[in-house]
Amino acid sequence: MKIQNIKKQKKLLILYTTLPNKKIAQKLAKDLIKKNLAACVNIIPGVESYYQWENKVSVDHEFILWIKTRATFAAQVEEFLTKNHPYQIPMICQIKPKKVSDKYLKWALGVTSHQKARSTSKANLINR
Repeated sequence: MKIQNIKKQKKLLILYTTLPNKKIAQKLAKDLIKKNLAACVNIIPGVESYYQWENKVSVDHEFILWIKTRATFAAQVEEFLTKNHPYQIPMICQIKPKKVSDKYLKWALGVTSHQKARSTSKANLINR
């Protein structure tokens, strides 16, 4: 299998965020796919997060979203997540893969080639 080097592979990006429950994670994942903003979204359960909030150590069980998208869609994905994320201060991180297999890259770019213009507001997310 042929792998793209980072010098050639500037087209695919991974965005990472955490969410409080599976229902919200699934909703965001489905909306990103329906809008063609992401080629694939992985939901990773069972994350235990420790952090400081209001001068206390807090612990939450969360779900990770691992969003694979075109680099040119990063700002739109980030905007979508910011508008629809239930946290006051969501962590949204961009990761640039060093290598991506040619077949996967071709597939990912193909399924995200036509972005849909529908939007999902926070109110719609919660009420569905």
